[in-house]
Amino acid sequence: MDTTNNYVSIYVAWDNNRLFLVIHMTKIWVEWITPPTIKNETLVAEGGILLNNSKLVSVIIYYSSPNTLRTFDSRLNILKTCNSYSIGKPIAGVVPEPYYYPEIKRIRPLKWVISGQYFSVEFPVSFTDEGGGLYTILIWAENTLHTKHPFDEERYGDYLPILEYTFSTTK
Repeated sequence: MDTTNNYVSIYVAWDNNRLFLVIHMTKIWVEWITPPTIKNETLVAEGGILLNNSKLVSVIIYYSSPNTLRTFDSRLNILKTCNSYSIGKPIAGVVPEPYYYPEIKRIRPLKWVISGQYFSVEFPVSFTDEGGGLYTILIWAENTLHTKHPFDEERYGDYLPILEYTFSTTK
């Protein structure tokens, strides 16, 4: 279990022969004033970080192509799909002047306010030039929990994702 998860959603469905149970662990580390929303090709998000003495440090965008998640089994003549996907490869970072990310596209925010645990960000979602697929926006904050991921200690060091927001495009 990831000790940085602090909420769980449980879903149950059944029919005469089967029971399906989904347990989704998640992180809720933001008290939203304006929950993340895309309006007029701009992502808007405003809230307060619930981690003591933490602040927003970065916004990174990842891309995953759904076509890479499928394989064709010629023996069975079916298209097989993976049961899960990664958030993909980093393609862009949102950062105000004069900062930049050396190996990924730089997106300048339309609004970037960070004051203690409060933040308000707005930026264009023009990073969808990778084509159709899944785009995941991760907002990272200082990891004041001082805890590591149970299976991958390198995953959460000084920073912790406080938002994962995924949307798809068909371009």
